[in-house]
Amino acid sequence: AGVQRYSAVWTGDNESTEEHLKLACTMSQNLGLSGVSFVGSDVGGFMGEPTNDMYVRWMQLGAFTPFFRGHSAIDTKAREPFSFNENVEELSRQAIQKRYKLIPFWYNEFYNSSQTGLPIMRSMFVNYPKDENCYRNEAQYQFMIGENLLVAPVLLSTDRFKKFYLPEGKWYDWNGNKIVVGGRWSVIEVPLNKIPLYIKEGGIIPMQEVQNYIGEKKIEQLELVIFPSQKSEYILYEDDGQSYQYENGKYSLTKFSLEKDLKITKLQTLKLKADFKSDRKKYLFTLLDTKLPKKIFLNDKELQNSVISFDKEKNILHITVNDTDNFNIRLEY
Repeated sequence: AGVQRYSAVWTGDNESTEEHLKLACTMSQNLGLSGVSFVGSDVGGFMGEPTNDMYVRWMQLGAFTPFFRGHSAIDTKAREPFSFNENVEELSRQAIQKRYKLIPFWYNEFYNSSQTGLPIMRSMFVNYPKDENCYRNEAQYQFMIGENLLVAPVLLSTDRFKKFYLPEGKWYDWNGNKIVVGGRWSVIEVPLNKIPLYIKEGGIIPMQEVQNYIGEKKIEQLELVIFPSQKSEYILYEDDGQSYQYENGKYSLTKFSLEKDLKITKLQTLKLKADFKSDRKKYLFTLLDTKLPKKIFLNDKELQNSVISFDKEKNILHITVNDTDNFNIRLEY
C-alpha cells in the first residue's frame, strides 16, 4: 500500500542551488529505497534562478532519474531549455535525446521494479551489498539504473572532474568507448557536455531511435547494445504503452542470451510470451569490445556484408536482422 501504486513522486519544492542539485540525486535514491520507484526532482530548481551550467548539470541528472520533469514557481524565469542560450539548449537536447533513445530500457526497468519492488534508480549498495566502498559517503553521488548501467552525474556546476567508484569487474566507458577495470575509485575529466556512463560486463541495453515525444512515429527497429561476457542474459518486457490490456495478458517477454569463448559467440532470442506484437521489423545488435568475425550465421545461413558493419577504431560490431519469433546468430572468429 502506498503512493507508488498510483503516481510519480517528486522530491518537493526545491531551490536552484548547488546543495539542492546534490539532494536531487540522493533524495531520489532514498525514495527508491523506501519503495517509491517513480521519482525525480524539479529539474533546474522550483524556486530561484539556476545558472546556465547548473541547469545543464541538472538536466543531465534528470535524464537519468525515473521521473524527468522541468518545473518552476510562477514568479521565476521560464525553465524550457530554449529559454537559455544556444549552448544550454544544445546540451539539454543531447541529454533529452539520450533519454528518449533509452525508453525501451526505462520501460523494462519500470516493469522489473513492479515485479520485484526493487528501485529503478539504485544506490550502489543495492546491487553490491558486500562491497564496502558502495557504502562510503562519496558513493551516494552515483547510482545504478537496474543491473547494468552505472551513472555518475556531475553535481556541482563548477566541477570539471568527477570522482566515482566502479565495483569489481570490467566496465565499458560509454563516452570514451573503452574498457575500464573496476574495484577502485577513479577521477576523470568531465567537460560540460559529458555525463559519465558505464555498462557492466554482460550488460544488455535496449534502445530505439530518437523521438520528440512518445508515439511520434512507429518504432520499427530495436537496438540491443551488448557488452559481452562469457554468459549474458536479458529479458525484455513490452506492451502497448497506453492501455491496461497488459493486465489481461496482452504483453510480450523476449529473452536475449549470449555465450562466447575465444572462437565462437552465440546470440539467441527466445519469445517467452508473445501476446503483444509491436511495430518492430528489425533488430540491430551492437556488440562492444569485439573483433571482426570471419563468418556470421543466422540460423545456420551465412549473413551477407550488407547487414554487417564494423568500427575498427572502436571495436564495435553492428548486425541488423529481421525480427522473427526465435533465431540464433553465430559468430566465428
